[in-house]
Amino acid sequence: MKQCGILRLASGIRVGYVSGKLDDIESDLEKVFADQLLDILITYQWPTSIAKEETLSLVGDSRLNDLLEWTRPRYWFCVGSESGKFFERLPFKWDNDRVTRFISLGQQGTQDKWYYAFNLNLDPLMDKEGVSKFGEKPQIRQLEAPVETESRKRKFEGSEVRTKRETKKVAPENCFFCVSNAKAELHMIISIADCSYMTVAKGPLTTRDRLGFSGHGLIIPIGHYPTFSKYRDAEEPDKKVEETKLFKEVSQYQKSVVSMFSSLGDYKVVFWEISRANAIHHHIQFVPLEAKLEEHFETQMKKQIAYNQKKYGSTLVYTKDMENEKLSHLINNGDYMQIRIVGPDSETRYVFELVEDNIDLQFPRRVLAFLMKLGRRVIWDKCRETLLEEASQKDAFREKYQPFDFSKEKNNINN
Repeated sequence: MKQCGILRLASGIRVGYVSGKLDDIESDLEKVFADQLLDILITYQWPTSIAKEETLSLVGDSRLNDLLEWTRPRYWFCVGSESGKFFERLPFKWDNDRVTRFISLGQQGTQDKWYYAFNLNLDPLMDKEGVSKFGEKPQIRQLEAPVETESRKRKFEGSEVRTKRETKKVAPENCFFCVSNAKAELHMIISIADCSYMTVAKGPLTTRDRLGFSGHGLIIPIGHYPTFSKYRDAEEPDKKVEETKLFKEVSQYQKSVVSMFSSLGDYKVVFWEISRANAIHHHIQFVPLEAKLEEHFETQMKKQIAYNQKKYGSTLVYTKDMENEKLSHLINNGDYMQIRIVGPDSETRYVFELVEDNIDLQFPRRVLAFLMKLGRRVIWDKCRETLLEEASQKDAFREKYQPFDFSKEKNNINN
């Protein structure tokens, strides 16, 4: 067994462990644990973020602080020292109601408690049931200067604003949207067609309360292109973007999604995309929206534009229902952000021409979050789910989507 790693049990439970000297494996911690939600984490030492709360500096190591944030374990077991000492911290909640319990055990065979019995529900959201009192979340960054790491760079959707100088080239083998990537999360894919595929969202904005699944998804080109126009230039240079096979197929996915959600109730679908020549891999996100909320959308969007102007000094100007000729020119030649609210017999379109370097990548999600009273779910990585939860989301979505799935390979996708 390696000195650190993740074990996946037959039940789907994910157990992470760190053993040996941290000096020997420090460089491996991020590779193994970044963005990996765990059910159980086992280490020798405590993270200093918790050790400092109990003024036990000798049992803590600051290198374990990141593990707490990366993995958000439901149970963290450790000992802290050779003699051990039983300690159980009050459970605490993350922003998405995920619960973490921290337990330090005594030395085996002593009078101090050295064992711990517990039931583990497969659904982490059930962990908060029966908890009479929660503690505060540890101050993970209390005394530490922020450090730029690759995992944090990946969380571009969690950044308030992305500027041009932060852009870096990402090859297909390192792109999380490329299905050719060995780390592609195939368990989240709903449907694959010829040029594009559809997947459930990581860290969904919407919850599964109403439909039994979040409904937040992405439609993604299979090819590694930052925009539709870059695909056109490479694959079908004699055509307009709207005439390409990719654009038509993505539009077909959008129509099928609208049909599915309208069959489930009085829903419309909000699609949004941010298209920039210096982006990494183009994609379109979508969420279902109760039809009665559409009339409030533009008002909420104007509030968010004013907020961005005040906080960042950025100016977002949009055109509602832009005329087709101008829209076509923009899609074929420029950078833009587009938000569409689509029903079976209606469509409202908001188009932003992007002329500034500073771009709020969270803008559409933030507008929708406050419109739907989900303000605590703005940042996707604060809404992360376990692999088991993600697969469950995909299964529930696919079950409802199958009657509308036009793709040729709908029965040939990784389960």
